[in-house]
Amino acid sequence: MTNQIIKLKGFQLQEHIDLSGDHHKVLYYCKWNDGEIIEIHNPKTFKKEYGETGLFDKNDQHIFESNNYFKNQLPFWEYFQESSIYDHDEYIDVMFSLDNMSIMRIK
Repeated sequence: MTNQIIKLKGFQLQEHIDLSGDHHKVLYYCKWNDGEIIEIHNPKTFKKEYGETGLFDKNDQHIFESNNYFKNQLPFWEYFQESSIYDHDEYIDVMFSLDNMSIMRIK
């Protein structure tokens, strides 16, 4: 189970997501609808799951907000690009939110 995480929906196991491979050092905690759905992803699994949704489009429609002083608003594609670099640890434990989705780098 060390290479997999669980995806929760309503506190019921939905599926395992494989976290093995080159991108396992950076991890994200993601929650939807105030915790109705909780997921843990690495950059690769997150992009695989949500890559076709338009979330990664380079536009200003998906602006994620945070209460952190150094970056309080970022387009999602910029947040993901910057936070997925392992040594950019200033993103660790900073929650960014938009509408019903929140994401926080946890490792």
